[in-house]
Amino acid sequence: MNRNLIMKQAINTLRTLAGNLLLAVAVNVFIRSFSMTAGGSTGLALIISHYLPAISFSLATTIVSWSCFFLGLLFLGMKFALTTLISTIGYPLFVQLTGFLTTSQVTADPLVAAVAGGCLMGAGLGLIIQSGASSGGLDIPPIILHRKLGWNLTVTMWLADIAFLAIQSSFSPLTALLHGLILIACTYLVMNQILTIGTSAVQVLIVTAKSEEVRQLLEQDLDKGATLLHGKTAHAGRETDVILSVFERKELPALRQRVSDLDPGAFMVVSNVQEVRGLGFTGWKKIKAQDILLDE
Repeated sequence: MNRNLIMKQAINTLRTLAGNLLLAVAVNVFIRSFSMTAGGSTGLALIISHYLPAISFSLATTIVSWSCFFLGLLFLGMKFALTTLISTIGYPLFVQLTGFLTTSQVTADPLVAAVAGGCLMGAGLGLIIQSGASSGGLDIPPIILHRKLGWNLTVTMWLADIAFLAIQSSFSPLTALLHGLILIACTYLVMNQILTIGTSAVQVLIVTAKSEEVRQLLEQDLDKGATLLHGKTAHAGRETDVILSVFERKELPALRQRVSDLDPGAFMVVSNVQEVRGLGFTGWKKIKAQDILLDE
């Protein structure tokens, strides 16, 4: 096996384990310490351990994780199940190993705990997904329903979370429910930020009478690719090329200045883009422009 591939797999495995460790720490330090409500497999484990006191939280977590693993194996196949295996083993183990943290007093404010716990859980989930693995757990039933019955994946996951929160509200105070909602919101917010680290950029549309000069500026001076879109100005009815390109945010001031120097009358539209993959950015594969030209 290729040495680089082995190294990449090792890094991804460590990243997945680190993500599961962050999840376990967040659960024990913040959720259990403050008796917060939670969604997903954590929420179901809290429900099981409440109504069946003989089953500890860590044991309930193990039961939920392995039940979902076997569901995934049965309905989604071995290949999918293997992506969840590290989390299926690692998360319950880390929950048990970090169980002593439930007595820690990191903060006395439950609102701070909800935000901090959500940030930790979001970071953990982001690391797991970035590594190409799955957090497993109760993500699996909605995936099965989506693939087999066509149910909307996001809606199904949210409905499951709401159902678990509703059940927990029967034995938790209203404040715990509200803090649980804040925790879930922070989790998704931070997870999305982690998943787009290093890949967010700005998209630029430039309308100018000097489109050829600007194109050369982008490709030769700024080492950026560009796409020419055919356009027509509404007022003067002039045929023109509209230049489309993507830049890292830090490169935008230089672009503004250079385009302004070439054509003070240029019209530029800048918009945020969530993720960019391809030439000059994170990629399917790192390539150079000349390699593409040679292939053509």
